[in-house]
Amino acid sequence: MDADYYNQISESNETNNSLLLNLTKIDSPDLVISGITWTPLNFSDGQVVTFNATVQNIGAGSTTRSFYNGFLIDDVSIGERSLSGLVSGSSGTVLQSWIATPGPHRIKVAADIHNTVAESNKENNNLTISLPFINILKPNSTSRWSGTQKITWTIDVLNSSSTSSDVYYWKPFAWTPSYLENSTLYFTQGSWILLNSTTNNSLMWDTAGFNGYTRIKIVATDGKYTTTRLSDIFIVNNKAVIIELVTIMMQEIFPYNSESCDLWRSRCDPDQYYTDKHQLFRFQSHKGSFRKNTGSL
Repeated sequence: MDADYYNQISESNETNNSLLLNLTKIDSPDLVISGITWTPLNFSDGQVVTFNATVQNIGAGSTTRSFYNGFLIDDVSIGERSLSGLVSGSSGTVLQSWIATPGPHRIKVAADIHNTVAESNKENNNLTISLPFINILKPNSTSRWSGTQKITWTIDVLNSSSTSSDVYYWKPFAWTPSYLENSTLYFTQGSWILLNSTTNNSLMWDTAGFNGYTRIKIVATDGKYTTTRLSDIFIVNNKAVIIELVTIMMQEIFPYNSESCDLWRSRCDPDQYYTDKHQLFRFQSHKGSFRKNTGSL
């Protein structure tokens, strides 16, 4: 500070007009995103997901300035949330919601997105995480399975090289009416049956003994994050294999123009699922004839 800066006053001593003091050093803050979580952990298309980001000041200095923190999905902004300063060593949380869309996504949170705070390091303000996503390759909506089949999928990207997947299939209750097949209600009247757990992205399934509509559920985890994916609804039809075999036996014994054989063949459509209301003909090999039965094969 200088007295009589422009020397307008004649003084007896002009050499003592200045006073210099060293001000206390003001350390700079350093803002980082130290973590991102979301709820629910497992979500589907159209569901509201809430992200919770922790903003931390790891710098030696504090800031009382309010600053905004940006949320981006696949580098497209979904919103900004503010904090009213941060003391050195402290942290705060900001929340942002998002309506989920299909496919793999990456969530990025940027601290002080408008560069309001003078920081010691601006290169560490962002944190990006890939949201776990399972893509079931097979089965799909066009699958028509019987016998042993291979379930295949990919995972993008759980943050670990040691991901474990539990694989289930849907089994309706025995009393579930057949007219509910492929309906929303159909997939509430039953239970998920665990096929196996694997660290691979494929699993063989022996479908013998199961018939009807079903779907696959895969639950994958890396110990920190967990994600779930349901396959398309598809058909398992092991009855068609049995019917085709018996049909061949019938055709070898009875000519195609036989009235009984034609009736048998009309009942032997592999695309049909038989209930106890259908009348079937079953060949009795030990008698060399066939008889009319009521029931399913």
